[in-house]
Amino acid sequence: MVALHLLKHMDGLSDEAIGARYLDSPYIQAFCGETYFQHGLPLDRSSMTRWSRGAEGRAVQHFGIAMSESR
Repeated sequence: MVALHLLKHMDGLSDEAIGARYLDSPYIQAFCGETYFQHGLPLDRSSMTRWSRGAEGRAVQHFGIAMSESR
């Protein structure tokens, strides 16, 4: 989940777009820790939104802002 949020914030994608990218790219799946190609999402897209609104989401947003400022 953290890897998907990191990629989502780095590329400025929506939940649906990062889900589509996850399903299309074995490289994204490997970055997320998968060892075999997956044909389905490991989570519900709406759970990404709920998760990002929690305390962990604030940390991810802060990390994303720090990454964009360092470029």
